[in-house]
Amino acid sequence: MSASEIMRQVSEHYDLRTGCRQYHLECQQAFTRFLTMPGYSSFYNNGFDRLQVLDTAHVERVMQQLQRLQNDDRSAWLDPHVETVRFDYRNDADWIREMYGAVLNLDMDRILVNFFQSEYMVHSLCFHRTFPTQVEDDVSYRWHRDAGPTGHIKIIIYFTGGEISGAGTEALDVNVTYELAEQGYSFPPLNERRSDLGEYFDRANIVYKPYDHCTRAGEALVFRPRDVLHRGVFSRDPHSPRYVATMLLLPSPVHWTQAYELWPLYAQQRFAGKSIDMQHGPVLKGQAKVMVP
Repeated sequence: MSASEIMRQVSEHYDLRTGCRQYHLECQQAFTRFLTMPGYSSFYNNGFDRLQVLDTAHVERVMQQLQRLQNDDRSAWLDPHVETVRFDYRNDADWIREMYGAVLNLDMDRILVNFFQSEYMVHSLCFHRTFPTQVEDDVSYRWHRDAGPTGHIKIIIYFTGGEISGAGTEALDVNVTYELAEQGYSFPPLNERRSDLGEYFDRANIVYKPYDHCTRAGEALVFRPRDVLHRGVFSRDPHSPRYVATMLLLPSPVHWTQAYELWPLYAQQRFAGKSIDMQHGPVLKGQAKVMVP
C-alpha cells in the first residue's frame, strides 16, 4: 500500500468518521482573532520546532510539585522504569495553569493559531519520568508517527536537560518521513516499531540525520506527530531520569484559557486515566466542552 493511500485511510478514519474535521471547521468559523504570521519557524518547514518556554526557577517549581506528588501518593508513579503521573486536577489547578501560560506564550501561540487557523485547547497533559533501564521495550522509544486527526499538535516540555544524560526526543522532518513512508515505514503496528531505520534510509538513498535531540531544561518541542517520525531518547545516567510533560492540543471554539476554566470535569476524567471515546466526537454542553468518557 502506498504512503498516500495509508494517509488517506488515516484521514478518513480520524477526520471523517469521528467528526474531527467538521468540529475543526466549526472552530475555525468561530475564530475571531487577527492572525499574525510568525517569522521563520522550523515548524513550517520541518514539522517541528524547539522553543525555550520555562526559566530555571519555573522548572524548579514544577520539579518540586512532581516530587510532592510522588511523596504524597506512591501509586501516582505507575511503573518503575517508564512512569506516568496522575493527580487531582482540582488540587493542582494553579501550578498547572501557570505552566500552561508559560508554555503557550506569544511565540508558541503564533505557531499554533497559524496551524489550526482557530483557537486551541489542551486535550491532555501527562508527566513522565523515565529511567534508562528496560525502556527499549517501550514503543514510545522506537520510531513512530501518531495516528490521529489532521488538526492535532503535541508539545513536549523538558524538565531535565540532555547535555549530560543525552535524554531528549529525536525527530525526522516531514520530507524524510514521507520518503520513508514510501519505502514502507509509515504507521507500523506497535510490535513492529523499530529503533533502527537504516534499511529504509538505504532504500530511499538518503542519509540518516535526525534532528538534534539534546534538549535543555525548560525547552519545549512542538511538532506535528502525525506527519513527523519521532521517538523518545532516554537518559544514559541511571541516577538522572528523564522528566518531561506531554501536552496534546486540539482545535477549540474558545481561547484555551476559557476552555481551561470551563472544562474541569473533562480534566478530572482525563487525569484519572479514563479513556476518551472520540468515536462519537466532542459534545458541547452550553459553553463548556466535555469529552464523553
